[in-house]
Amino acid sequence: MKFNDAFYYNQAIEGKLYSRLAPGDIDVGRIFKRKPYYRKDAGGFIQKPKTLIFADWTFNYWNDWERLHAVKVMEEWLDQGGKILAWFGSGSTDGPLGHLTKEWLAKNRHTKWDTELIYLSPEIMRKKACEQYKIAYDELHVLDYYWLKNWNVTDKLPKYYIDKRYRFQDKNTQKIIDEHNANVPHKEGYLTYSREDYLELNLEFNSDGLTDSRLESHWPYLQYTKEVTIKCKGELSEEVLVKLLSQSPNIESFIYEGYTLKDSQLRKILSLCPGLKTLRLRINRLSNTQGLEGIELDHLKVLTIESYPLTDSKIFEIDEVIIQQLLSASPRLELIDLNNVLGFTDSSLDKIKLENLQVISFSNCNITAKQLGALLARSPVRSLTVKNCNNLGSTDLLELKLTHLKILFASGSTISAQQLQALLAHAKVKELSISDCKKLVYADFSEFNLTHIEKLTISNSTITSQQLCALVARTQLRFLDIIHCMNLGNADLPVLKLTHLEYLYIAYSTITPQLLGALVVDSPVAELKIISCETLGDADLPALKLTHLKNLYIQDSTLTAQQLRAHLSQANECEVAIVNCENFDDNIIDEFKNEFPNFNFYFSPYIPSSKKDSIYQPCNPIHTPSEHRNFTPHDPNKPFEFKGQNKTYNQNMIIEKLSQYLTLTNYRTNIIPQIQDGICSALSNLFIENCNIFSNEIKAIQQWNGSLEALNSLNEDNKSKLENAFKRILSYIDKYQLSNTRTPTNYLGSSARSFIKDVANSLSNSNYLILSNPWHAISVMLIEKSWFVYDPNYVNGCKKFDTFDGAYKAITESLGSLIFVDRSGIQLLPELGKPIENPNDFMRDGGLLVLYKASWSDVEQLLELMKGCQLDHNGLSGLFLRDLMGFPAWYRGLTSPDIGVKKLTQRYLLQLLRQDKQAIQKLEKSFEAIPQTQRLSVKDILVQQDTTRKRLATEMERFQKQALKAQQHQVRKEHYQNQLLRPIKDKTVEEVSTYCQQLLNPQKMLKNNTIRRTMAIEVESKPSTF
Repeated sequence: MKFNDAFYYNQAIEGKLYSRLAPGDIDVGRIFKRKPYYRKDAGGFIQKPKTLIFADWTFNYWNDWERLHAVKVMEEWLDQGGKILAWFGSGSTDGPLGHLTKEWLAKNRHTKWDTELIYLSPEIMRKKACEQYKIAYDELHVLDYYWLKNWNVTDKLPKYYIDKRYRFQDKNTQKIIDEHNANVPHKEGYLTYSREDYLELNLEFNSDGLTDSRLESHWPYLQYTKEVTIKCKGELSEEVLVKLLSQSPNIESFIYEGYTLKDSQLRKILSLCPGLKTLRLRINRLSNTQGLEGIELDHLKVLTIESYPLTDSKIFEIDEVIIQQLLSASPRLELIDLNNVLGFTDSSLDKIKLENLQVISFSNCNITAKQLGALLARSPVRSLTVKNCNNLGSTDLLELKLTHLKILFASGSTISAQQLQALLAHAKVKELSISDCKKLVYADFSEFNLTHIEKLTISNSTITSQQLCALVARTQLRFLDIIHCMNLGNADLPVLKLTHLEYLYIAYSTITPQLLGALVVDSPVAELKIISCETLGDADLPALKLTHLKNLYIQDSTLTAQQLRAHLSQANECEVAIVNCENFDDNIIDEFKNEFPNFNFYFSPYIPSSKKDSIYQPCNPIHTPSEHRNFTPHDPNKPFEFKGQNKTYNQNMIIEKLSQYLTLTNYRTNIIPQIQDGICSALSNLFIENCNIFSNEIKAIQQWNGSLEALNSLNEDNKSKLENAFKRILSYIDKYQLSNTRTPTNYLGSSARSFIKDVANSLSNSNYLILSNPWHAISVMLIEKSWFVYDPNYVNGCKKFDTFDGAYKAITESLGSLIFVDRSGIQLLPELGKPIENPNDFMRDGGLLVLYKASWSDVEQLLELMKGCQLDHNGLSGLFLRDLMGFPAWYRGLTSPDIGVKKLTQRYLLQLLRQDKQAIQKLEKSFEAIPQTQRLSVKDILVQQDTTRKRLATEMERFQKQALKAQQHQVRKEHYQNQLLRPIKDKTVEEVSTYCQQLLNPQKMLKNNTIRRTMAIEVESKPSTF
């Protein structure tokens, strides 16, 4: 079959053509040979196949049918004599850029290709193909997902479309979406990335993966690389780091995220990147042994240093000498951002002169007013942030003249009224935030230079209404936020004319109707939000003239219908949302809809305070195995309902907020039922691999109230941060929670204490562990002799312990004694001790579920320790513990692939049936949490023994066969249900009914097969959805 013309190139036909017909020159010699003798130049062209280069960045995400389609297209091309090149990680005899053969395609048609093929830039592969195979540039064609779909299109090609599965990749990944506009000319209107953008690649490594062998696959990129990101879990190899940077002469941005960084390593980085413009460090310790003396950073413009806390407390200090040397070596610095950095002294910044410095940001730092003044005095700063800086004093900063200052954020700082007035005196500040500034309690704002203020944020403040009026009276305010201001009260207010005010947000404050009227009267307010302002209903609201009002949002307020009419009286068109307001009901809202036909009203009914205030606040749980005896999984048919009552940081809060986000955005809603029972494995791995941003992202999720209004009202940065947090969690859920791939583990049991201590202290291993039991998973890290335990059920996030004993106690409280360890972070496995001390306790706490989950080598050892052990009543009770799918332990034991586990389960069931007359009823009851379909298939075997008392061992064999059969029936049912979900177009009702009957294949059903009869009845009773 003919491929699209883009797959071919034209080759001119050279030589002569001969014909018996004119025109042409006569060749006399050919006349005597009786051959065609009219001679003419050949001319014209013939089509020849190009050499294809397989390069599609999405192939790792392909499903089976997409991969099979690609194989068929490639095989068709090879059958027509074409050639295909790909970049191999291994297995090619031609080097990295080798030929894709039909044999390779046949071998890999049913397996993912990411283990053998590597995606590289088409530009790089083209260049390599030209050099290695001596192929002309215009004789190459890049084969990507677009061309695999449109390989045989003969007419107009369709538009380029990025599959929605890949739209949620991070920004740097999207920069490399098939960047070959010359290959697909019509794509230029849909992909705006230039070749220069493409060359700004982001290389990201983990410390255990940053090896010579891993770097080899990146060599083609390095000569173009401008940005390098290294995420390091453990020790950073200086040798490999030097090798990486030596091959990257054009680096302009270096980002490092890890626990520690030696000054010798930083010195290597800076010396090997002479053109560095951006340096970002997220670390917990930056040691000072050699220092950075003599380093010159003539091109550095951006310096960011952050010491991230894993808990609410600061962990380490970064040596002030290093910071001083960095600043001294960077004369062209334009931005400084220091976060959670301690260790400043009064002399550390005295001699620093940065004439180009425009942005200063200090958050959670112990910088003093004297140090800050030293930087500000010599710099044309336009933006200044001193957030949560509590060492500013009260007298310095008074002599500064900041004529360039436009933005000032002083939230949570100890800045005084004198200092604030001095900073504003000569400036034209347009954006000001003075939230939670305790020393501004008695400030007289009437003397402040505020004439240029356009955006003002005040929260957690004791500001009075008089101070507020003095603060805003002489401004050009366009945006005003007042949050958690509980001292506004009643007072005689001056007439305010905020003629530029467009946006007003008031929440959790004691604002009065008079103050609200003073703020909005004669103002062109287009958006007004009022949340939890109970004092608004205390008096009549003055007449308002909100002629420009477009959006009104009122929540948890005592606002009356009369006051609302005052708001809306002169507005033309408006979106109005009334949420949980006690003075409104459906009848009142209907009246408003009739009265204001051009308005759109959204109404959420009022919840009485007795229900609203009964917020459940969980505490840190302690693992109790017996609680799993009655565990019932989440019903997948139960619709999700957002309550928003969980104000903690535990996984239930995260699950609820994530489910709400997916619901509001209508994205991947199918996984909502699947995550309701927990995502502990995903969160534990997320904490380990992204601990530098984990705490901040979980806080952002916790602070979101779950409403679409709140999501859309976030500024661009905060909204992006929240959405990225959800997307990151989703990726870890896919990888660690919903994936069928089981992570390799070792069972520790009684040897857990010694094992954890030995492994965490070993220099050959990473300083983190993922620990789990049959129901739950947590993570543990050791950093600088401090232990950090993260249990996704902790209400306040990660816990820090100074001793191993404290950490191990927390581990056992979370997991109990049946502990597994994830082997992924362990390179040297210490010798394990005896994992079972008391077989009876082992079985009581879930031993059968351990045997079901454990690796075959662990199972063999555990069975040897259990040989000949008889259980008491407590030990036998462990047979009824349920896993997270609701299946009892005895069922998992009988369906285990290990014959030894099956026999052990049969032995203990036999013992149970002999000792307990109610055993059969208890076994039947233990199945109540699993689907009805499977219960029906095994119910008939759970009966009392007859008078002949058949051997119970024989009965158990039949028990096991029936249980296996139940599993097979469940698989069949899921298959039938999936088939019925397939869309059928242009089918009549009779044809659909016939189709359903054919799917069920009733003629092959056994007459007395209860499960299939049940399924047929269920399917036929459902209404048609076609």
